[in-house]
Amino acid sequence: MGHRWQPHTATWDREARAYHVIHACDRCDTHRKAWWTRNGAVTSAGYDYPEGYLTRDVGYIGADGRGVLRTEYLARMFDATPGSAGNGGRPAS
Repeated sequence: MGHRWQPHTATWDREARAYHVIHACDRCDTHRKAWWTRNGAVTSAGYDYPEGYLTRDVGYIGADGRGVLRTEYLARMFDATPGSAGNGGRPAS
């Protein structure tokens, strides 16, 4: 569903002569870390993911793959509710 970057910090590092900026997703606890120049240019960036967040031995999942994952999510959600699969989430009559 995407990250919701809420809490953040930005500190000036004199030695690096850049800001160290950290955003955190308040839903999954992923941290986006970057170094920004005074002018706002990003010189390096990366993510720290919580244990169990990433899929193992799969690599990057592109837009089509994420669509497959969302479809699987819906299938599992509706399979968990008897009588609701295949009818737009409405209970069976």
